[in-house]
Amino acid sequence: MPNLTADYAFGSNPPYTLGMLMKFKMICQLVVACLSATSRTQAQTPVDCDAVKAKLTPVELTYRNNNTKFTVQVFRGESGNDVMWSQSQNQLRTTVSKVLMVDGYSSETQTSSTSPGRLKNFNIKWEYDGLPKHFDRRTHVVYKAHTVTSSADGTIDDSTTEYSYRFKSESRVRVGACVLTAVRGEVDVTNSKIADRKFHSTMIYFPELRMNLSTSATSTDPEISLDDIKTSFTPLTQIE
Repeated sequence: MPNLTADYAFGSNPPYTLGMLMKFKMICQLVVACLSATSRTQAQTPVDCDAVKAKLTPVELTYRNNNTKFTVQVFRGESGNDVMWSQSQNQLRTTVSKVLMVDGYSSETQTSSTSPGRLKNFNIKWEYDGLPKHFDRRTHVVYKAHTVTSSADGTIDDSTTEYSYRFKSESRVRVGACVLTAVRGEVDVTNSKIADRKFHSTMIYFPELRMNLSTSATSTDPEISLDDIKTSFTPLTQIE
């Protein structure tokens, strides 16, 4: 879910600038839903769908939205604390994020990109208010995320974002060789630093994978096009 944040504003009294929008878009592409490009995996390796759904096998899923290719890799932990890597790639930039997940939501993210300046490297720490424990995305909920963003140049920025999540449907969908449970929802995002602007995002949560996919909150295309799922792949790494 809303591994989104509107923590896009550097400085205290920002007008709504293109630079802020770019950072907002990059961070919204974490999580979650985070996420990324062409797979670097062995495409011919058979996928054990039972292991994908029932075990802690590492999984890579690829999808597309709004002319951006996404790759999400999840490494599930015994305690429910997972590590998710995501990559997004389009004509403008490539972004890679490592996300520490606690109870299905971002706890800390480390992001690198091909963009210059403050957008090249930054970290975010997250705290939540009003988010139900073990939230399964099958109900409506309004909650807040408090984030602190630290950039490589020493800039530190804190922000509060409100999420209004609405459950839409649950179904079985095919992703590559596997059929998975998909919980679909939508979320409206309002950030404290740009309170007069509301952003909208579409989400698909896969409970068997503990993985959330999301459109960017600035995307004009609400559709998520699922491509493939793999258990044999090259792990993503940060951009140097």
